Amino acid sequence: MTRPVCLITGASSGIGRGLCQKFAQNGYDIVALARRKKDIDQWVSESEFSEAQIASFYCDVTDSESVNTVLNEVLARFHSLDCVVLNAGVSISCPIDDFSSEKIDLCYQTNVLGNARILEKILPVITQQRYGHIVGISSLSAYRGLPGHAAYCSSKAAFSSMLDSIRVELHSFPTIHVSTIHPGFIETPLTKKNQFRMPFLMTLDQGVDTIYRSIMKKHRIVAFPFWMGLGARILRILPVSVFDWLLQNHTVRKSD
Repeated sequence: MTRPVCLITGASSGIGRGLCQKFAQNGYDIVALARRKKDIDQWVSESEFSEAQIASFYCDVTDSESVNTVLNEVLARFHSLDCVVLNAGVSISCPIDDFSSEKIDLCYQTNVLGNARILEKILPVITQQRYGHIVGISSLSAYRGLPGHAAYCSSKAAFSSMLDSIRVELHSFPTIHVSTIHPGFIETPLTKKNQFRMPFLMTLDQGVDTIYRSIMKKHRIVAFPFWMGLGARILRILPVSVFDWLLQNHTVRKSD
């Protein structure tokens, strides 16, 4: 019997690698995409999984040619995709004393356009096969812009909004699902760079387990951990004057 296939971007470390392991442990064949392909290969060689179960491919989601080349190869080999996890992402601080369009562009090239490049290739496949699950790893930061993080927050908000549009458009395909995952702080190489207190910080295993369970339950919108998710929702509906008052003293400087 053919095993289901899950494609995961940003698979060389952190949440991406954790989800590769979780899906593989539960009987999936994995298509692992990342710029650091060697890191995936080394991990697979030291794991209980075979290269046949976790197939690694070099992919730079900021490069349309790279995306097209690798997905053509993947689709020729696997023919169908049961689950696609759009996990590749970058985080760049962008306080007003170091604000630049280049930083905005760097975030958007991966967090928005990178995911759009993958979607451009896989949406026709998913709709033609008439089943599948598209999962986007967004962030609680998508709920409202936070001081010092204009690039990251706005890029994740754009990505989440993109997934909303796609999910609603796919309503006529009852066997195609779209999930947007909004995690809080999870211990990954990305969050290790943060120089501020991270409330409700979760271990990588905790975060991956929560994401995997949410995918299996086909939840459309997921925000966790609970208290941070609740706080993000409250921030989103606060009047502008109250929101500004609460955060006006949380200024981020270039040296942070």
